[in-house]
Amino acid sequence: AHARQELDDIIARVSRQVGDEEAAIFRAHLRLLCDPALIGKIKSAILDQHLDASTALQRILAEYTDVFARIEDEYLKERLADIRDVIGYIQRHLGRPVSRPHSDLSQPVVVVAVEILPSQVMAFTELPVVGLITETGGATGHAAILARSLAIPAVSGLPGIMDEVKTGDLVAVDGREGCVHLAPGPEIEAAYRTLQREHMALREHLVENRDQEPVTTDGIRVDLLANVNGPLDAELAGRVGAGAVGLYRTEYLFLTRAGVPDEEEQFATYRAVVEAAPNRTVSIRTLDVGGDKRLPYLGARHEANPSLGYRSTRLTLDYPEFFEAQVRAILRTGPYGSVSMLFPMVTTLSEVRRIRQFVDQARSSAGGSGGGLVHRRFARRSGLCEHRFQ
Repeated sequence: AHARQELDDIIARVSRQVGDEEAAIFRAHLRLLCDPALIGKIKSAILDQHLDASTALQRILAEYTDVFARIEDEYLKERLADIRDVIGYIQRHLGRPVSRPHSDLSQPVVVVAVEILPSQVMAFTELPVVGLITETGGATGHAAILARSLAIPAVSGLPGIMDEVKTGDLVAVDGREGCVHLAPGPEIEAAYRTLQREHMALREHLVENRDQEPVTTDGIRVDLLANVNGPLDAELAGRVGAGAVGLYRTEYLFLTRAGVPDEEEQFATYRAVVEAAPNRTVSIRTLDVGGDKRLPYLGARHEANPSLGYRSTRLTLDYPEFFEAQVRAILRTGPYGSVSMLFPMVTTLSEVRRIRQFVDQARSSAGGSGGGLVHRRFARRSGLCEHRFQ
């Protein structure tokens, strides 16, 4: 209850100080905190394995860390920080010591750390923090997104930087180029002061012109589409001028759960993405796991080249109830926008026919709840005969 109250307070503060789009990061944290599968995992560790609460949380975090370590997709890998943050909320209210930012800072500072979590970025808003440098993470992490929204320059992914700087050093953080200057001379410092002023002017120009039509200098109109992993990304896509969501990758919803999210949770998440997307236009990809992205509750095989083996659609087709529930949840989003459904790694006509059977079954069991408004398409290899759904 205390952890939930802390998150409710953060959500309210972020909405007020930064914006509702950024607050969606912490609403996602709240959903994870209340996830029955995560709660069940914690209870099982305590009751069945006889662990104390703090040790149970550490063990569960270690399990998630092991799963995410095998993921090659950097975007998905960065979502581990959100899980770490959520477990941190619980630990703080168990009395476990958790590092907090210094509250007695009076001069502008750059924070250098191994990792910075989203909740820590918001804590920095009360301090004179003017830059962030981390050894891990990347530009698509939620901490980085918050830093950009707060106009705090940040550079991530610099292993060993903690050993190169000490308290009191002068550093220049170039978030645009992704580089850090240690002990910059007068000329470099002056150059970055100028770049800072130019950047602020450009930022204002882009915000003022984000609603302009995307047309090349020779008069050709282009479509700007976004790749997203959830409702927050869909909101941000519209904020920066994307015309639609060209690919919604549903893996994150599954990778951040201890068990399979049921149809209602999937539907609620997919609907939130559609409603948040620019022009409510979204292409939703069914689960694309296997290879570097493994789920413990779906079977895996040892293969020489797993990226081209038992993965994506050919894996989910072997789990009929699971696959049909996801397809049905996607079909139910039809009334809320312009939705298409993408099936990844389809290589044979027989797979296309099996998918069609699943879609027909799901549409029938959905009771006519808008499935007819959802278009279907395939990520297919060349040479596969076209097969269209009517």
